[in-house]
Amino acid sequence: MGQEFEEKIEGILKRLPKLAIVAFAVRCAWRVFPLLEPLLERGGSKAKHVDVLKRALSIAEEFAGGSTAEFVSDLTRSAGGIISGAHSATVEAINCAACAADDAAYAAKDAVTYYPANAGRAAARSAAGVATWSIRAAAYATEAAGGNDSVSATRRLTIEDAEHLLRLSDEGGWDDETPVEQFVFGTMWPDDTPDWARSDTKNSDGDVLELHIELDGDLSDEDVTEKVLALLEDADGVCYELGGGGLVIDEIQIESEKGAGVGEPV
Repeated sequence: MGQEFEEKIEGILKRLPKLAIVAFAVRCAWRVFPLLEPLLERGGSKAKHVDVLKRALSIAEEFAGGSTAEFVSDLTRSAGGIISGAHSATVEAINCAACAADDAAYAAKDAVTYYPANAGRAAARSAAGVATWSIRAAAYATEAAGGNDSVSATRRLTIEDAEHLLRLSDEGGWDDETPVEQFVFGTMWPDDTPDWARSDTKNSDGDVLELHIELDGDLSDEDVTEKVLALLEDADGVCYELGGGGLVIDEIQIESEKGAGVGEPV
C-alpha cells in the first residue's frame, strides 16, 4: 500500500496547480487531526505543540484559500514535540497524525519557498507524504480501537479527494493563483465517521480515581497546587508512554486539616 499508494497520489497531484495541492494536503491532515485533540484537553507541553500544529494547518488552509502567504515561509516543524517512542497503536496513531499535520504545513511552505518552476513538484511530494501519514494514522487508530476497519475508507476518500480536485481544475482551468477552499471537498466522511475521527471522542472510560496526598502542613495552597500538578503531569506522561490515553483531570481540591479548601480547576 505505502509506496504504490503514495506514487499514485503524487502522480495526480503533479497535474494540479500549487494551491490545489496545498488544499489537498490540508484536507488529509484535518481528517486525522481528531487523534491529536485529546492532547489538547490534557494540557501540558504536548498540548502546546498541538496548538502550534493546529495554527500551522490553519495558515496553510488560509494560504490555499487565497489569503496572503506572509506567515507561510515562517512555518517550522512541531511534530517532534509530540512524537513518542512508545510502541502502542494509540501512540503510533498520534505520531502519524502529527506527522501528517507537519507535512501539510510544509507543503504550503514548499509552494512558497521553492522557485516557481519547482514549487508544484515539491509541494506534491510533501502532500503525497501527508496522504500516506493519514492512512497510517487511520490504521493504528483502528487497531487501537479494535473496531471496524477504517483504513480502506480513508484510502478511498483520499484518492477521491485528489481526483475530485483534478476534475475541478481541468473543468475550471485552474492555475497557480486559483484559490481552493476546503468546502470544495464536501463532507469529510460521507458515510460513517470512525469513532476515532469524532472530535468529541474522549480518551477516558468515565472512571474516576481519587488521590489523597499528605504534604507538609507549612506549605501554602499555591505551593501544594504546584507540587500536585507536577506529580499529575508526570503520571500523565507515564500513562501516555505506556500506550494509554492519558489522564483527564477535572479539578484539584486542596483541604487543610481544619477542612478549609480551595478548588483548582485544571
